[in-house]
Amino acid sequence: MTKVGRNDPCPCGSGKKYKNCCMKKDQEEQTAVKYTPSGKRKFKATVLGGSEKALSVFGRSSPTPQAPVDSDALARLKYRMANKDYRVEETSQEPLPFPFKP
Repeated sequence: MTKVGRNDPCPCGSGKKYKNCCMKKDQEEQTAVKYTPSGKRKFKATVLGGSEKALSVFGRSSPTPQAPVDSDALARLKYRMANKDYRVEETSQEPLPFPFKP
């Protein structure tokens, strides 16, 4: 098949110039899938969160289910963390089991 020029008559037989008839459709078909230099396909990421589309895709309002919170355990953890001394103190200078040069 020979290449059709922009100003040549359209091969579909409409009588119009190729650029005004079928050129746009042919270009869309040729560039439907673009590849990166590494050979992988390009894609466009779409944010689905918080939209009607997300609900239709995932079938629920929240894609990650929330675990039940044990308020007593959480209060104990907060208490322990508030009353703990996190300072690190060196107890002795023991030789290292391997040679160390700073």
